[in-house]
Amino acid sequence: MAAIASSHATGQGNSPEQTASATKIAPWVMDHTANGQQAEFLVVLADQADLSGAAALSTKAEKARYVHDALWNKSQATQGSILQWLNERGLEHQAFYIVNAILVTGSREIAEALAARPDVARVEGNPHIQNSFPQPVAAANASSQPGAPGDH
Repeated sequence: MAAIASSHATGQGNSPEQTASATKIAPWVMDHTANGQQAEFLVVLADQADLSGAAALSTKAEKARYVHDALWNKSQATQGSILQWLNERGLEHQAFYIVNAILVTGSREIAEALAARPDVARVEGNPHIQNSFPQPVAAANASSQPGAPGDH
């Protein structure tokens, strides 16, 4: 905090627009786009679907249709200008409608430009997680031991 405060006190640092957009960017994204690196991040749009109307419907099928349509229609109505911006720059991306968001592969500059938009709520990281599961060893050992199935 002292380093941030001192850079503002001396007149160094970012413009108010850059500071405002930086508060919308998750620390993971900042870390993984340092030094010109590219990372995957989710651009979550500010305008999310209102699903409260589903409560008034009586059947599960009606509620499911209402929720699907509300989510789909909201994404179609709000993502167009961002998708066009990404396409114009040749940036890899994938749109989602369940959460009104777009997965983008880009640099810090791209994350900052997107975060500066009023239609963007926040920019979240998309870390790659690898799970290591234990491998079964009993099957390999059983076939090499006397009396295992198949031995006669």
